[in-house]
Amino acid sequence: MEIAKQYQEKMEKIRIPPAHEAPIPFATWKELKKSMSQKYGQPLRYATHRILEDWDKSRVGTEEDNKPMDTIIPSNKAEAIIWGIEEIHRRCHSHLRLAKLWLSHPLADVK
Repeated sequence: MEIAKQYQEKMEKIRIPPAHEAPIPFATWKELKKSMSQKYGQPLRYATHRILEDWDKSRVGTEEDNKPMDTIIPSNKAEAIIWGIEEIHRRCHSHLRLAKLWLSHPLADVK
């Protein structure tokens, strides 16, 4: 629990970057997440990673599952959605809930 609390406190201090005009090409939410972390030099919260992972999984079996995501939703809009989710997680996510998430789903690929 203490590690989750420290993580939460650290992430609360990281500011959401301002929007940029240059679009980031991406085929999956996971690719966009990785590109955003590289572009802005900051991590996304674990809970945000989980949501994006679920979104990628939810596409399997649809007519759109082989299309790159940036042909379905514009990059700047997708990025804004992620930053909105990230802001909610940074400001409103309990370290207790985070600890439960960690226990139920081990930290795998959050980079």
